[in-house]
Amino acid sequence: MAKVGKRRVGGNKYGTLKYRPNVCLLIFNKEKKILIGKRANSNIWQLPQGGVESNTLIEAGLREAFEELGIAPSELIPVEVLDHVNTYTFKTPKDYGDDVYQGQSQRFVVFKFMGHKIDLTKATSKELEDIKWIELPQIAKECDPLRQRAYRKVIDEIQRKGILSRI
Repeated sequence: MAKVGKRRVGGNKYGTLKYRPNVCLLIFNKEKKILIGKRANSNIWQLPQGGVESNTLIEAGLREAFEELGIAPSELIPVEVLDHVNTYTFKTPKDYGDDVYQGQSQRFVVFKFMGHKIDLTKATSKELEDIKWIELPQIAKECDPLRQRAYRKVIDEIQRKGILSRI
């Protein structure tokens, strides 16, 4: 049995390691296009996302929007927390400073962007180096192949619930 930090790793792949709570942001503009970001120093496009600390999914989403995109909370209107949960396991456990995790349990929150322009220079983290607005069905094609299955499920839920009609 191997040790990672203070936690044992063994048994089923990682033993007792937890899944890190994560929020993924689905930010739509007035034209009903969705925002994706290009990760810094890579060619990977994805939806903005981040850890959920001791706050609600909406609060975590607003915090991540500011940290990764420089979007003020006043520029976003929460629309819905989706039902879909995407849980995935890392190839190796990751230490996020507060704990070591075997993977992430990701929830999705839909926001309407009310601002005029996104200025990445206002972001407090430099996780994203570029952004673009695309049509919803494109996220499953344009983004990282590892995320495409989850994104297709999110697209299905948004369409099934008619969420774009509320944007």
